[in-house]
Amino acid sequence: MQTSCGIPDFRSPTGLYARLQLENNYDLDDPQDMFDLAYFKEKPYVFYSFAKEIYPSAFVPSPSHRFVRLLEQEGKLLRNYSASSSLSSLRPCTRRTDGHSAPARSPEH
Repeated sequence: MQTSCGIPDFRSPTGLYARLQLENNYDLDDPQDMFDLAYFKEKPYVFYSFAKEIYPSAFVPSPSHRFVRLLEQEGKLLRNYSASSSLSSLRPCTRRTDGHSAPARSPEH
């Protein structure tokens, strides 16, 4: 859902890792180094220069995002798992659990 709103993904053939590999503007051995904590501690300026290119952006919620929000407003959404919280401030969903930081079990269990 996020890519339809202009939010780049990481692993597709046109995602961030492919872009970093293709452009090679940052002298990375591996494109994933851009998001590696050890690499960041060694060369934080590399991450910040890249982050400045992609953030902030004018992301607009898609019809799918609006539909999930409508389900919540009508009390029909039990839980919404998301891999990205980039749009959460635009269309907050109180029943959202971010996939990358989600606990192994939901709080209700």
